[in-house]
Amino acid sequence: MSVELELTLRERESRPSVLDLLDTAVSRAPYNLDSLRRDLKDGARPLLLRSEARAGFSRGHLLDVVLYSPLFLDLDEDSSTSLAETFVARLLGDRLLESWIGRVTAVGTPARSSLRVLNSNDGEHETFPIADLAKTVSAAIRGLYAGLPEPCWHQPASEKWTMFELSPETAEDYGAQDDLVLATTTRPEMLKCFLQGGRFSSERFSRHGELFCYIKYKSRVRSHGKRLAERSGLEDCLSAELGAHQLGAVVGNGFGLKYSYIDLALTSAAQALSRVRELCARASLGSESWLLFCDSELEREWLPLGRAKRAPHGLPAPSTRSKSSAS
Repeated sequence: MSVELELTLRERESRPSVLDLLDTAVSRAPYNLDSLRRDLKDGARPLLLRSEARAGFSRGHLLDVVLYSPLFLDLDEDSSTSLAETFVARLLGDRLLESWIGRVTAVGTPARSSLRVLNSNDGEHETFPIADLAKTVSAAIRGLYAGLPEPCWHQPASEKWTMFELSPETAEDYGAQDDLVLATTTRPEMLKCFLQGGRFSSERFSRHGELFCYIKYKSRVRSHGKRLAERSGLEDCLSAELGAHQLGAVVGNGFGLKYSYIDLALTSAAQALSRVRELCARASLGSESWLLFCDSELEREWLPLGRAKRAPHGLPAPSTRSKSSAS
């Protein structure tokens, strides 16, 4: 593992948790609203207090936010959207904005929306004061987390698996999991978000700080039965080793037109990845074998596995990777 990548993973593990960030955002909301008022022109300050919001989950556990304010009436769409995003960033913080907030929409006049409301009103009021945005987002994320499962290494043998069938186009080579034909997973919403190429953050799919990544390799056998046996053997080894040390678990697998895949959820990423690489070395994977990451901020990072001699399709070779690309 490169020094840069290991530092990046350890920095991720030492970051404040999402719940800590939410507590901070809620406690700072009144102050941040006051600071927003100070930044506005005198005539616009009273209008900020008349601003309201709605928030609802969209695909991939992203929260879409709609802001209603007289401030947007005299602005064009780009300017009003930029201002609305500034409001959301100031009230929630940049990390929550980047990891959890999907589309931010600015509306110059109050209007109904089909977006499912997350605030606790009785249904007669479809919006809440903008000052309550952090509190409402906090309640939404805590509610989502309450429904997420225990750490993947703790998953029962009876865990439900969901199957996906895809129809990839034939190509000479494939990035990410673009050649995937058949996949099974215990985390369907997570996998759908990744395969659709949307903005991905592991913390939206795990309340235990797990990092989602995957093994990608070209099998040296061609028949489906032998490919299945080869992949299953590696999965069993990974499950036993990672589970025994509470470092992670296998949460999915798949076959592509060219590659085979094993999806992982890792708790202590830097330590777990060393174990994964050791097991893959013992499995004698071929020259096209890598470990890649689902998170958008790590999408250009990769680790060679087995006898890998080249970079994955579309990603930089080790000699061209830098610390700036890992952070």
